[in-house]
Amino acid sequence: QTPHIYSAREIGSILRQARALPTQHSPLHARTYATIIGLIAATGLRPTEAVRLRLVDFDPLAGLLRVLPAKTSPLRQLPLHPSVVRALQNYQRARWRAFPFGEQLFVGRHGWPIQLHALEYVFKRFARTIPSNGARPTPRLMDLRHTFATKLIASWVRQKAPVAHRLLLLSRYLGHRHFISTWWYVSSDPSALQSAAEQFRRFHDQSRDSDG
Repeated sequence: QTPHIYSAREIGSILRQARALPTQHSPLHARTYATIIGLIAATGLRPTEAVRLRLVDFDPLAGLLRVLPAKTSPLRQLPLHPSVVRALQNYQRARWRAFPFGEQLFVGRHGWPIQLHALEYVFKRFARTIPSNGARPTPRLMDLRHTFATKLIASWVRQKAPVAHRLLLLSRYLGHRHFISTWWYVSSDPSALQSAAEQFRRFHDQSRDSDG
């Protein structure tokens, strides 16, 4: 089903709500949700990947985030924007002050690892007033991943630069084992991404022909 594509204003509203969460459950409550949601929006991580991150997976000096392999995704190293590096460094310092134990990066009450169902529940509260522009009645946390990819591709098209090689890099960044999996992020907004879709189709057909 067609995903919801968030505007910058909608993402900003969600992050402001996260920062305003009460802290009686944990001194990190608001910061944890604001940071993990911001990270997903800025990198297109799957929510399941974000909650599994460990402290050792973040390298602030290199500006890299290691994402462990999953059933459909290989191990990968993601370069991060400097603003994302700073946000993770700030969170990491606060996390160590509050809970100087454990190996998980994002933690909830009593320093236990944050759970996916809790993240999705809290996010749903933030997004419930946002009118959906997708096929589902309400926007989802996973739609941040679609928004990340869709807006990147749209910006590349506006630059009038070759798109095919960038799509290949995006496919690897998103952790797609098969190149065709990235097609969904091109076809989700045909009106805005028609040019990219046509270039992607030609590139994919050429790749398939050469593999054959």
